[in-house]
Amino acid sequence: MKEKLLLCIDLSMRAAGLVMLDLKGNLVGQRVIVTKKEELDEEYLLLYMEDQVAQFALDYSKGNKLVATVLEGLSFGSKSAKSDLIAANWWGVVTTLRTLYPNLLIGKIPVTSWRSKIVTRDEQKEAKALHKTDPLKKVVVAKLPPDVLSTFEKYLSDNKLKKSCMYDLADAYFLGQVRLTLGDFE
Repeated sequence: MKEKLLLCIDLSMRAAGLVMLDLKGNLVGQRVIVTKKEELDEEYLLLYMEDQVAQFALDYSKGNKLVATVLEGLSFGSKSAKSDLIAANWWGVVTTLRTLYPNLLIGKIPVTSWRSKIVTRDEQKEAKALHKTDPLKKVVVAKLPPDVLSTFEKYLSDNKLKKSCMYDLADAYFLGQVRLTLGDFE
């Protein structure tokens, strides 16, 4: 019987975290897509991201059934000079997945919505007091189950990726865990 899978995507322009979960919440696979500014022009960057997400989905859906994907929602309050490019990246990935999987459930959850289910306000305040840089990201990583954390650490080490890529994987993992609580995969 084919295993039903959920693709979880923490998408950004320079390091995107991809996590595949089964519908029980078990980690099936992970990947970080890393790009370097000097290597890619903006158009190529968009196409590269779309291609890499598609390849990850195809790799894990062989013999299984990809039933849904969840992406972190866009932040339209962003003041980034690259807001248009970020939106194009997001919609390009969604369009690519829709083309590959016409019946795929595609959803989005804003970062504040999923993170508030993982990290309490008190934990947020404590993290901000303890860490000068990336306090919320650090507390999210600390919440990973030990087996998932060690799998992610091994993946990063084996692939010679920066430790900061853990943030992308942790965000994608918890984005998926929150999506699983919403059910409705048929």
